[in-house]
Order: sequence, then C-alpha cells, then structure tokens
Amino acid sequence: MRDWSAKLEQYLSGMIDLNKLINESLARPRLLVKVKIINGNLVFEPATREDNEKLWKATEELRKMWGDPDIPTEDTAKYDNRNIMIAIYGVDKWFKLFNPRQLLALTKLVKLIRQVGHMVEEEKLKEGWNSEDARKYAEAVTTYLAIALLKYIDYNTIANLWNPGSWSWNKVAHTLSMRGIAMQWNWCEIQPLIDLPLSYKGTLENAVEGLSYLVNAVSGSSSSVRILLDNASELSKLKGEKFDVIVTDPPYRDDVAYSELSDLYYVRLKRVLSDVADVGGVLVRKPRFLPEAFFDESGNEIDTQWKRFAVREISEVEGRSKLFGNKDINDKKVPVGSFDYFKY
Repeated sequence: MRDWSAKLEQYLSGMIDLNKLINESLARPRLLVKVKIINGNLVFEPATREDNEKLWKATEELRKMWGDPDIPTEDTAKYDNRNIMIAIYGVDKWFKLFNPRQLLALTKLVKLIRQVGHMVEEEKLKEGWNSEDARKYAEAVTTYLAIALLKYIDYNTIANLWNPGSWSWNKVAHTLSMRGIAMQWNWCEIQPLIDLPLSYKGTLENAVEGLSYLVNAVSGSSSSVRILLDNASELSKLKGEKFDVIVTDPPYRDDVAYSELSDLYYVRLKRVLSDVADVGGVLVRKPRFLPEAFFDESGNEIDTQWKRFAVREISEVEGRSKLFGNKDINDKKVPVGSFDYFKY
C-alpha cells in the first residue's frame, strides 16, 4: 500500500507513466463486485475488465488536472497512527484516501457546488435583491450543498466498508466507524446519483429534510433562535443571558483526535466555500463564505485543522508533543474546546 501511494503521486505529478503505475506497483485498487438495485432488491455481479478500466481512465483524467487547487493535497497528521491509522499504509495526503474515480467525482462535485453558489447569487441580484441579501442566500444554499457533500464523502473513501449485517439500505459503514480512519479491505464506491440514502442524491435529500424540519419548527412562533459558539470554560458570549439548551462535545482524553480527524471534511469544505482566482498564472484560493474558518487574521489560508489547532487542543494524542517541540500541549490551563448552545 505504501508503494502504491507513493507511485500514485509520482504518476499524477508526471514522474512515471501509467504502465509503471499499474504493472510495477506492489498493490493497486481493483473493483471486484458490482451491486445493483433491481426491483427493490440488491443484485450482485462480478466486476468486468471494462469496469476496472474505468479506474485507470479516471486516473488519466486526474493527471491532466494535477495542480488543480480542488484536489486535496494537504498532509494528514502522520504522527497519529492511532486515529489516522491509514498513515502507516502511505496515506500521507488527503487525496490518497480515495480511489481515482472517487477522487475525480468528488473534485468535480466541489467545482459544481461552488458554481451553483455563484449562479444563485447572480439569480437573486437579477430578481432585484440587494447585494447583501443575495450573498447571504447564496451562502446558505452553498453551505447546505456542502453539508450533503461532506456526509457523502464520509461514506465514499477507501476506508469505508461493506456492512453485510445491516438490516437497512445502509449497507456501507462510514469512514469513521472505527473511531478513527482505519484501512478497510472491502471498501465501497457509491455512485453519487443513485437513489440510496448514502449517495450524494440521498445525503442532499437528507439535508433538505432536516432544513424543512427546522423551518417548520420555528414558523409561526414568536420565539427566535440564536446559535452561538463559545469556550465552555468562559461563556464570554452569553453575557449573563439565560439559555434553554447547551450541547457539548468535549474531548475525552485520547478518545477522539478532533483536529486530526476533522480534516477529512475541512479540506473539502474549504474548497466549496472559498473561491479560486488566477494570480500570475497560478490558481489560488481566496475568501468567499465564512472566511474566518479558512483564512487566518493576516488573510493566509489555513492549510489544515491539525496544523493550526492540534497544538492547543487538550485531547491526548500520542506524537503531538514531539512534533510541536516537546511542548506540553495537554496543559489543562489552556482554555480550549468549544460548545454550541441554543437560546430561544
């Protein structure tokens, strides 16, 4: 697997040809079984040579796109073999967590969602909306499309797995099923437009259903809803106000590596909610929606969550201290962690 991961990057960057990638790699992805829905039933068929050829055609398309800013080439946290267990298999960059066809499809979906955001904003401006409202509406639409994409990504990597014991249509276990990202040898690739809950079509319908519920819950009510993020140890934004619900998600010792694992979603969310600009012949990201989440105070892009926040997070992850200069990053005096609370 490490050999495959290294050779894949060499091929995409133009260092070796496709023949060397396919024939000289010690391992390579292969489609074994096709699962179809016929008359409401799952039907299994052996994958053909032509099916596997599609993987290599997708790989060739990716090579043509190499250098595209929508391909997530950011580093995974290689020091964390407990939570990012795939690192020992050579998955040292986020794009390597996907087979070539998955990566190609997800990269195109990122571009399409970003394009939709611009189309929605332009449409509202033509309808006579002011620029601020048109932008906010476009931000909301793009964000919900992105939420659906992130859920689809969770079910569409080489670290998900076929779950034969599932009693429902959710036959695919998601990438974080192992309380981290572990290598699975029976991963599944989900066609994005198939009529299943875990396809992009299905996750989008789920997001719309959730939004509809929220809208109906507050429609006709005199109550208002505010959602605030704050430090659980300070409550500085509450300013003495009363609240109805507090939702916390604290780091439990070494149970979840929040910073390291969140990049599975962050590297794509950053791309969907930001823009791309040509600067001197080089395509770079620039702020668009929620820029404070993806760019620092000086306007520089935040590469990954783990590089920015792991040094301040109190979850105990082996390897962090050594990487960050033997600093005691688990010092409980450092006020970190956030929680969501709802005020009605």
